[in-house]
Amino acid sequence: HLPITVTGYAGLLNIVWMNLLVNAMHAVEKKPDGLLTLRCWQDAHGATMVQVQDNGCGIPAEIRHRIFDPGFTTKG
Repeated sequence: HLPITVTGYAGLLNIVWMNLLVNAMHAVEKKPDGLLTLRCWQDAHGATMVQVQDNGCGIPAEIRHRIFDPGFTTKG
């Protein structure tokens, strides 16, 4: 596969990727069958797509609307 080019601020993108992966790892760390999958691809329009998926407990429905609020966390 060819490398995928992503345009943006490297430092901020690094924070996003790190937080996504750390949160996914925390979601599965106590599961004996914990699974974390990371996929990257370019769509038909050349946009870079990234998917982080885990088989953890998920986000409770009552707080899903807040996940993109700046500084929102469920961690202490």
